[in-house]
Amino acid sequence: MAIAQHGDPSADRALASFVATGQAASLREKASFWLGAARGKTGLSLLEKMATSEPSSDIRAKVAFALFVSREPQATEDIIHMAKDDPDARVREQALFWLGQKAGQRAFSTITGAIQNDPDTEVKKTSRLRPHANARR
Repeated sequence: MAIAQHGDPSADRALASFVATGQAASLREKASFWLGAARGKTGLSLLEKMATSEPSSDIRAKVAFALFVSREPQATEDIIHMAKDDPDARVREQALFWLGQKAGQRAFSTITGAIQNDPDTEVKKTSRLRPHANARR
């Protein structure tokens, strides 16, 4: 957290080294959160790379949350991409959950699309709960 709060570009480099493949999973999870919560566009760029190239589905599920806490507008698009295209059903499920928390018409249509198109029944069950709750907001 302390590193993420520094305005110096060296903080970005340090956090990037913490999320590198080969680091302990707990460090990578914590650093990914702070990339989303405190590092703006640079953090978003690193999270986007993790969302598409991270080998661990557990870490990619945490990246979906890190994107959720990001204030960068593109982060919602990245969550949508994960909800539609991640190869792991659990990651798609987590992305749909966080997307449902962001709501909005674009999120609603993605969640509805997942109900209709996702091949995994568990993802469909999770997403089926979200549109109805968010549609009332």
